[in-house]
Amino acid sequence: MYEFDSSLVGRCNVIVESFEENDWAIMRNMKAQGSEWIILATEYVTGDTFNHFPELVGAQQYEDRAHWKERFERFVQCAEYCRAIWLAMDTPEQLEAYRAIVPPHVPVLPLPVPFCPKLYDAVKPMAKDIDVLFTGTTTPHRMAILSALTPHARVFGTRYMPEYLRREFVARSFINLSLRQSPGWPYPSLLRFWYLLNQGALVVGERCPVPCGLDPYVVQADTSVLPTEIGRAHV
Repeated sequence: MYEFDSSLVGRCNVIVESFEENDWAIMRNMKAQGSEWIILATEYVTGDTFNHFPELVGAQQYEDRAHWKERFERFVQCAEYCRAIWLAMDTPEQLEAYRAIVPPHVPVLPLPVPFCPKLYDAVKPMAKDIDVLFTGTTTPHRMAILSALTPHARVFGTRYMPEYLRREFVARSFINLSLRQSPGWPYPSLLRFWYLLNQGALVVGERCPVPCGLDPYVVQADTSVLPTEIGRAHV
């Protein structure tokens, strides 16, 4: 996935987890030449693999178990040569799960999620012509919520779009949604909250049982009353 070249030597490099078969060897060799590595880890540790959630029937990206097992093992290999792991969630359970699979000399820390004025200042004011926006993986649970909202609002939901379009759609939306993967999904999306808040967006989230540090800045509601809360937030 990554192109490792001489420009990375002697620097501290932050890379998002998703490695090819021999990336660990390249990282090892470049570390010997003075490079440092911080991995931004975004996936959930579930035992000896990533993202094993049997209840997520119909979520195609999680059904390829061989892919997630392989990705997990490559991450563990590469972690050996890292200065630190930054975790894109701040739940104690996942912090401990990651610490259990990386070497003791590699600290696992929650990703810092500050307010970034430069990101906020780059937002272009746009006319709000989208009532509700959701950008993310589609699952049966998420699609059911979006479908329930459609008769009452102009709803736009998509998984893939270029970053420049995502920024535009966020700016055009009255409400940006954060939805659970499934009815029993426990984790809020820290990165989604952080991204949207730094775009100046009004974020409405489906309440999760596990808290996160950005909860105070997000309108949250239980699934059963989510349409009502969206209506209130819109007003």
